[in-house]
Amino acid sequence: PGALGLVDGVDCVMALDVIEHMEKSDGWEFIRRALLLARSQVLVFTPLGFLEQRYARLERDRWGLNGGFYQTHRSGWEPRDFPGWKIIPRAPMFFALWDACLKRG
Repeated sequence: PGALGLVDGVDCVMALDVIEHMEKSDGWEFIRRALLLARSQVLVFTPLGFLEQRYARLERDRWGLNGGFYQTHRSGWEPRDFPGWKIIPRAPMFFALWDACLKRG
């Protein structure tokens, strides 16, 4: 089996508003695994730099749920964190796209 127990992987891994909720080292590991899993593309969407968002463990999040702790931002990311990726700015956020087709061509 391949990454995450899948035999052949998947075409695309999308992480929209995800990696900023991880410590930077965990985010790097997530990206490493996504690149192993994806046959064609990895798309990351995250705030540009560190965007303060903090909740206490039992505090309700902005949707009124008890997941506030998991909504806390733990890292900030910049386009320079994704060398060789296509960067698509959408202030105050950005997309980072790794595309195997672009790498081949």
